[in-house]
Amino acid sequence: VDVVYGLRYASAILLPSALALFLAVLSLPVMLWLKDRRVPGALATILTVVLNIAVVGLLILVASQSMSQFQERLAFYVRELQTLVNGWVRGIETRTGFALLDYLTIRAVDPGAIVDFARGAVGRAAQFLGTTFIVFLIMTFMLSEATVFPEKFRIISGDGERQDRRLAKVVREIQTYLGIKTVISLATGVVLGAWAWVWGLDFPVLLGLLAFVLNYVPTVGSIIAAVPAILLSLILVGTVGHALGVTLGYVVVNTLFGNILEPSLMGRRLGLS
Repeated sequence: VDVVYGLRYASAILLPSALALFLAVLSLPVMLWLKDRRVPGALATILTVVLNIAVVGLLILVASQSMSQFQERLAFYVRELQTLVNGWVRGIETRTGFALLDYLTIRAVDPGAIVDFARGAVGRAAQFLGTTFIVFLIMTFMLSEATVFPEKFRIISGDGERQDRRLAKVVREIQTYLGIKTVISLATGVVLGAWAWVWGLDFPVLLGLLAFVLNYVPTVGSIIAAVPAILLSLILVGTVGHALGVTLGYVVVNTLFGNILEPSLMGRRLGLS
């Protein structure tokens, strides 16, 4: 309990540091490749950070354009969702004769709550942009230390060769894990974005990007990523068959990538069960 509370309390510091460490571990092979090509250490670090900024900036640019368009259509989605819910309620009331269902169902699917959730998501995205500079600053220091840390570690431990092997093995396995996770997440985002486009959903790029990011969240991430797509299906088309088709795609992709392909790669590359 103390550890969980401490992590939650220090999230303002730990979250940027964790993101910076994640990017630094993924980017370390790029920096080492540059250094092997006789690029000076400081320049190699700067080029690696600039490459990360370009990639993350591109993702943010794509997401921000889709989010602005989503904000413009949010009122339309809320109206359509309210109409859909009212239609369901009237159908249930016709079959059951209980007017109380009207109250219960509308409260359970509150369009105002959806608006607040969407606005909160935009606010959290803006907050993330505010910490981006800190993330890249910490990442720069991590990458610059990566070249001198092994020597410091050798001096502290007093057992140079064994500690070098152990440290290299730890870094290599972390890079392997994050690399596999990133490739699987990217493939998941691309396939699900294409699936959303095939089924005629709005903002397929944003849905794919959402699937890519949330795939890093174990178990519940893929479920959360599917909710906006299913809601859009119900709002835009309004048929159970269409919503089931969209849902089936998410289930198949997440089962194939998350429960078969990813564990198989992790097991072979990392020696895990």
